[in-house]
Amino acid sequence: TADPGRPAADPQGRIGNPTGVTAGNPVAATVNAVDSYYNLIPLGHPVSFTTNDPAASPDEGTVFLVSGTAANAVTLYTPSGSATVTAQDTTTAVQGASDPVVVSAGTGSSVVNVVHTAPPLSAGILGQTGVTFMGFTLQVAVGNDPVSLTYLVLHARDQSGNDVPLDSAFTNIQLSAGSQVYAQNVAGVSSASISFGAFSPFVTATNSTPATLTVTADISPSATAKTVRLSLDSNLSIAFKDMNTGGVPGITGAGDSTGFPMRSDLIIMETSDIASTYGNYPNPFHAGAEDTTIEFNLPGPATVSLDLYDVMGRKVAALLGNRALTAGLQRIPWDGRNGGGSLVVNGVYYAQLDVNGNKYMLKIAVVK
Repeated sequence: TADPGRPAADPQGRIGNPTGVTAGNPVAATVNAVDSYYNLIPLGHPVSFTTNDPAASPDEGTVFLVSGTAANAVTLYTPSGSATVTAQDTTTAVQGASDPVVVSAGTGSSVVNVVHTAPPLSAGILGQTGVTFMGFTLQVAVGNDPVSLTYLVLHARDQSGNDVPLDSAFTNIQLSAGSQVYAQNVAGVSSASISFGAFSPFVTATNSTPATLTVTADISPSATAKTVRLSLDSNLSIAFKDMNTGGVPGITGAGDSTGFPMRSDLIIMETSDIASTYGNYPNPFHAGAEDTTIEFNLPGPATVSLDLYDVMGRKVAALLGNRALTAGLQRIPWDGRNGGGSLVVNGVYYAQLDVNGNKYMLKIAVVK
């Protein structure tokens, strides 16, 4: 901690001692840019963080000073009483090092909890890229050692639970964690499952710092599968390693909405034309309790209107009014309210889509 205005208190301008840390757990390190009297200088330079821990990353990241202060998460792995953290202004090369930090051995992690999310999916457009199928939150449930993901297997099935050959639906499947992406080309892969492994490490989680993993896929432009979802079938389909002991923790799905198997939503493969992709979900839907999403794909940029009518042909609401939209899959929510903000009554309504003067009609059922 900087001690502004009192350089005599410490030759390095600091007071107190660094808090002891547990091996493998990220902690905050804060650096201040100061003058010769240890008063803050309001700089905005980038600052890089490194440590002398032989087991740590040689680069602990770079952050920008904001009004002379920068904070960054660093991780120390080797139990000792002499670890230090160094911050360097990459513009001026001025640097400063912390006092020695006590690093305590962690407690072996024996259980990792996995919880999944599955965003709503409906139409999968042939050739569409970067479709998010699933997300996972990974957190140590027992122990406090960091763990790294070592193995993960995903399975593709249709709405009836039948295997779907990967190359009949996708060209690529990707795992991402922050800025890191692990992609596998599945064109020509006729099996229904894909294994990700040999991470180094790709995802790291602790009991205090969960990790997030996202599964995305590129849909084949020549897909022959009619429907597909991805799933993590059981706790045997994913594995971790304790980064301090090398042990293999058990896997639990406690708190997950379904537990294992953890499935994505189902997508229906569609060509890119407007008519075949125009639909809504859920249908029927409960006005006032949920929204319905009206969906359509635009092969190219277009001027679009979307209006709702009742069975008597009276306009109920205008969801889009001559709006210029870019190409791609469009999703427009409707909460079941008319143009005046009141909930509509139960019944059937018609959504008329006008794309560059071409009209398409969709029937929507409202229940309460």
